[in-house]
Amino acid sequence: MKGLPSLSLFFWNQRGFSFEVEGACKSLGKEYIVRCGVDFNGTGYLKSIGPTPRRGKFQPDPDVAGVGIISSMIAQAIAVCLLALWTLYLKKRNSKIWLEFFTGFLFSVSDMSSILSLAYIINFMLTGKCKMSTYHYYIVLDTVLLACSTIALTFHSCRHVFFSTRGWILRVPVALLIFCLLGIFLSYQFFVHTKNNFPEWVPPVGRNDSGLLLPVSCFFDIDLMNGKENPFSPHRQIKKPGKPGEKKSKPVYVHEPLTETQLDRLGHPIQNYKIPHFYLYGLLTLSLILAIIFNIWQHFVVDRRARASKTTPKERRGLGRYARWAFRSLVYGISILCTIFCTVHMLKLRSWAEHSGWLIDESESRWYSLGQLLPPMALGISLFMLLDSWGEKRRRVKGAGLNLSQKGE
Repeated sequence: MKGLPSLSLFFWNQRGFSFEVEGACKSLGKEYIVRCGVDFNGTGYLKSIGPTPRRGKFQPDPDVAGVGIISSMIAQAIAVCLLALWTLYLKKRNSKIWLEFFTGFLFSVSDMSSILSLAYIINFMLTGKCKMSTYHYYIVLDTVLLACSTIALTFHSCRHVFFSTRGWILRVPVALLIFCLLGIFLSYQFFVHTKNNFPEWVPPVGRNDSGLLLPVSCFFDIDLMNGKENPFSPHRQIKKPGKPGEKKSKPVYVHEPLTETQLDRLGHPIQNYKIPHFYLYGLLTLSLILAIIFNIWQHFVVDRRARASKTTPKERRGLGRYARWAFRSLVYGISILCTIFCTVHMLKLRSWAEHSGWLIDESESRWYSLGQLLPPMALGISLFMLLDSWGEKRRRVKGAGLNLSQKGE
């Protein structure tokens, strides 16, 4: 009887802090064994890569890179950026009804993004670590970063009501959990394997082959990373020591390195520290920390001073104006930058995969499957409920105003 998938990915051992999945995946069955090899023919044509036996047999994952899921995530992230900017105008106009409606929509979108991101992370910790390709890993990374951007922007835009809702009891720990788990993965990749090789993050137009088709665990697990099958193994650059007195006509390596033609087909790897996602994560974490500091400073310093000096609302708005705008501009700028980068990156990756000829079918491009319809439908239902709630509040306000006018008569 096979054991249950383990959530434990990181271990302390004689090699330090390491990501080890090879043994855990083998225990789940043959279909979960991580394969990192590539096979070229005599002319440098890529015949097979990783678990994919030949072109046209690469397994798609609509739950990760499906057109419906990606489109709804991008739409949500862009909507949050626009609405967060719009709430600044509404606060100046003191439009409480519209502000309450947009705030509710921001909370709804942020909650859905958080749930989806947490599901991706848990899935990767269970069985995704064995099967997920580097291409799908990049898509998940972009999706989770979009969620982090949404969380930071929502927290800052809705700071006036964030802790007055009951949902903050769940929103805060879930947000911290997402940031912490993502930080562990990226920090391991960035600090432990800083200069180790990782597949390119954007294949050039016109090339159909890429190391992105290899399982991502080939570049996290130390044994798989250094294995003789891995085309980007650092051991491929290490020469074997020759026997005493033996003359060699050509260098002999621990693992035979790929030729330049093969690397041109597969794509030259990049070093981990050159991947931009870690820097985006750092900026988003800084954005969230700044938003928290801003809220604490606003509540305990600015508002208290204003109440103590009995300033008018107009005068109160002028206190610390430049500092507030600096904080706000930085938080908004970081979130918008992350949204733009992740959106462009996901669209480029999907376009490359769709035209590469490796996918076994077009399931990632089908709008009509249930998995692709659910995310936009959930967003539409949330919007409908918020519109209904907003309409009800408007009717109440109009009714209250009508009653007051009748009493005045």
